[in-house]
Amino acid sequence: MELVGMAKSFSFLRRTAQLVFILDGFDEMASKVDRATINENLREIIELVGTSKNSLILTCRTHFFHSIVDESKLNSFNIAYLHHGETRTD
Repeated sequence: MELVGMAKSFSFLRRTAQLVFILDGFDEMASKVDRATINENLREIIELVGTSKNSLILTCRTHFFHSIVDESKLNSFNIAYLHHGETRTD
């Protein structure tokens, strides 16, 4: 499929809420960029996800999330913190 066709297909799937975005290791960028860049990247990811009917699974270490990420940007998301093999939803 050509690039333009793939972009149109992606745009359609995004608009019609048929996507699950899975981003593993979000904290791994911390050694390469500053806090402002991390939060700008998060803002762009949220914008990419678009409609609240699409899903976003973003993994990172809990201590990184609490200390670096501006959690106010995530008010419309459910956040599940994993501790020692257990799931807790805040």
